[in-house]
Amino acid sequence: MNRATRQSHSYAPSLALDPESDSVVAVVFFDYQDQTHEAFDSDALLLRGGRLVGAPIALSRNAKTALDANRPDDALATWFASAAPRLYRQADGRVWLDILYTAQTPERHDSPHYVIYQRREMTEFLK
Repeated sequence: MNRATRQSHSYAPSLALDPESDSVVAVVFFDYQDQTHEAFDSDALLLRGGRLVGAPIALSRNAKTALDANRPDDALATWFASAAPRLYRQADGRVWLDILYTAQTPERHDSPHYVIYQRREMTEFLK
């Protein structure tokens, strides 16, 4: 548990490889502590040589935005963020992480859940 951010646990359902930089990106999602229902967000974690490098890279903050606005019952939960198996490298050297996740809407909204595609630039983290 990270007491500073109140994240109570984490899951690592997928990995993206970047053989060119000898790196792996783990995409994780986590729950915030002391909530009436599950409120998940996601991060990317960079690994080199089997060790974490740098701070977590924020991917989704849908739940945190609602919690910070004192609207926990309206939080979209990021479920099972899943990375493409490899980072995408453009000819100009920019590097991208492609992610799919389910944004679970609160039950009281009686709304369908959404599947979201997100592309996060990773170039600065791989230097």
